[in-house]
Amino acid sequence: MKNAMAAGLCLSLVFSLMAFQPNESENFKVYMPFLIREGNQAVWLVKMKGPADKPALEVMATANQMPKANVENLAAKDGQISFDLKTKQGTFQFQGNMPKEKGGKILGSVQFRDIISPAFMEPTTVTSLDDYEINKEILTKPSQNSHEVVKAALSLLAEAEIRKSKVEEVRGWADKAVISAQAHGDRWRGQVVLEVAELLATQKDYAPIALQYARQAQRALPEKATPAQQAQVLEILADALVASGKNDEAKEIQTKLEKIDTGLKPEPFAGRKGKSDQAVVVELFTGTECPPCVAADLAFDALGKAFKPAEVILLQYHLHIPGPDPLTNPDSENRARVYGKQIEGTPAVFFNGKSAAGGGGPRDAAMDKFQEYRKVVEPLLEKVPGAKLSASAALKGEDVTIMAEVSELATTGNNIRLNMVLSEKEVRYTGGNKQKKHHHVVRSFPAGVEGFPLPEKTAKKEAKVNLGELRKKWSSYLDQVAREEPFSGKGRPLEFRDLFAVVFVQNVTTGEILQAVEVPVK
Repeated sequence: MKNAMAAGLCLSLVFSLMAFQPNESENFKVYMPFLIREGNQAVWLVKMKGPADKPALEVMATANQMPKANVENLAAKDGQISFDLKTKQGTFQFQGNMPKEKGGKILGSVQFRDIISPAFMEPTTVTSLDDYEINKEILTKPSQNSHEVVKAALSLLAEAEIRKSKVEEVRGWADKAVISAQAHGDRWRGQVVLEVAELLATQKDYAPIALQYARQAQRALPEKATPAQQAQVLEILADALVASGKNDEAKEIQTKLEKIDTGLKPEPFAGRKGKSDQAVVVELFTGTECPPCVAADLAFDALGKAFKPAEVILLQYHLHIPGPDPLTNPDSENRARVYGKQIEGTPAVFFNGKSAAGGGGPRDAAMDKFQEYRKVVEPLLEKVPGAKLSASAALKGEDVTIMAEVSELATTGNNIRLNMVLSEKEVRYTGGNKQKKHHHVVRSFPAGVEGFPLPEKTAKKEAKVNLGELRKKWSSYLDQVAREEPFSGKGRPLEFRDLFAVVFVQNVTTGEILQAVEVPVK
């Protein structure tokens, strides 16, 4: 059985056969729970049509990573059904008993080579094996395991805005998640209330729903809640209040938050000793599945508290290390390739193109890591920049236009490149290392990771990116990643809010960044 899983032949068949009348048709999901790693997921979607004595069976969809199949040797007689699903890897022979009542499951078994596994087929209304459609169906069924309902509802809530779901539909999903969670006790219900509020707090159309649940979470806070627990609830409540237009109340919550000590509070930078206006670009390669990245992530965030944007410019790239990370994109991966073997894993950090202060650690190592970063940054601020830069960025509809002007370039040539980066100020996603917020996340290099060559001392360049097209492109990329291994967290944050453009000049031969500037996308 293990060998079959390793060969990628793990398949699940769900197929529910009912008493068919002539010309009737119905869709079924096919499951084989003992043959696949995710035994609760359908492997094939099939359509049954035709008269009961001569039914026809057609494979409509195949789950990710599963081999395509053709139906052969279909037979239905004396309350039993059998058929073969023929794939390039071999044939899966299904036998099952027809249900006595319409709408019931067909319970049976499947044989693949010398392996026999239980299998079943279940009627369905979906027309594809898209997770979104399957999750919606789960919430319509009267008898489902409560934890499966919660999981499906939270997944739907995470994609509500992207899917343009109706407000009442979203409210129903939220209510169903919380009601279902109660079966596992108040503690789990409280956690689900908080997750519902967090997922919807940044989706403006559903802010009133988020606010309803955020207030519930605040009321449910225990008297002896830790500072981290208090801050988590208040942060979500503040976001929901802002999204709901209740800015005055949000300010009151923010004031309470400032009094809670939950993270690093570094001393502000005292200022430069000389007249340099050199900006230091700090590039952190990290991952939401990387436990040692926590110290580096927090130290990285602390740089933004200690230094001004004209002093330190932060860029955070996510990589699929050690597991899939939905904040990763091909541009981030290509940027990692620019530094090549200098990046052996995550976390890895570069200061104006030079690797330093490597390694990470747990949360309680964050302040020491920040001090390491600070010791690298402060001397770089005194250097004479190798160019002058100015930039602007504007959003019109879904189109972002970045414009940059370079002058007084100290070194010219094909190896001197002007790069343009689009980053998002804050992205919420909780992966394996339990970091909930990620800052200055790189979303795109609109001019390509290779940038513009600068053969002259002055230059004006422009790059554009359409957010809708970018969202679609990265979503397709993440679909491919998920086929290999699913993401551990809920949702794929591709909202692209609160964007910034970072422009920098880099010598690709030495790696040194000569100057940089950051501007908001207006």
